[in-house]
Amino acid sequence: MVKRSRKPHAKRSTTGRKTYFLNRRARHDYQIVAQLEAGLVLSGMEVKAVKTQGINLDQALVQMSPEGAFLAGANIPRYRFATDRPYDPQAKRQLLLHRRELKLLQEARQKKLALVPLSCYQKRGWLKIKIGIGRRRTKFAKKQRLIEREIKRRLAGTVKQPPR
Repeated sequence: MVKRSRKPHAKRSTTGRKTYFLNRRARHDYQIVAQLEAGLVLSGMEVKAVKTQGINLDQALVQMSPEGAFLAGANIPRYRFATDRPYDPQAKRQLLLHRRELKLLQEARQKKLALVPLSCYQKRGWLKIKIGIGRRRTKFAKKQRLIEREIKRRLAGTVKQPPR
């Protein structure tokens, strides 16, 4: 008898954490300087939806306000077994951070740095968001990075080939 995972959207990494979303585009568009881990304020229905159907952070950003930090633009689909109460899949969700981390994020916003969610994962049963603090890359910088990566691949390929 083959055991099958009930959660196809979860991917277990080498650290034992389940990753529900990895924002690869953010690493391409931004030069990430620092990273923070934040908790999410979610209802039980939203947690179940993330664990079964996943979360989409492609268009998401972290917004700062006097009340704290919020995740805006994240899409959490409606849980299919939920009751019929009104639900907004793209509502702002509060991030749980320490006071010193909030100060760091506010300083980053004052320096015109972007606050981008990088991934969503489960740690000790709690859903966490990894936030990247970084600068937006220009088109030229993105292209240069791709060219440099291609050159490294070609050089590594020529060195690794065994002699004939």
